[in-house]
Amino acid sequence: MAIEAIVDVINEINDIVTTVADAIEVQTDTTQDISNHIHQTASGIQEVNESVTHASVLIDEVTKDISEVSHMAQATNSSSQEVNQSAVDLSILAENYNEMVGRFKI
Repeated sequence: MAIEAIVDVINEINDIVTTVADAIEVQTDTTQDISNHIHQTASGIQEVNESVTHASVLIDEVTKDISEVSHMAQATNSSSQEVNQSAVDLSILAENYNEMVGRFKI
């Protein structure tokens, strides 16, 4: 009888060890899944960081281009004002010339 009791206890311990081993295997699988998800998330974050860096470079280039266009527009406006003033001055000279020519009679 004592041997049967010892065998029963050993069988119970064996069942418990098997259950614990199965639980550890499930935990190991779950931990591996979590590790894989963390790795995928880190890779995704790295891709986002690279995209943001690339976008930042493009935004800097666009900003420089806009600044250049703005300077060109200002220069064009200034030149247009000079041409307009020259046209006004030329018109005044033409009127003065017409007055002078009108004074002469043949």
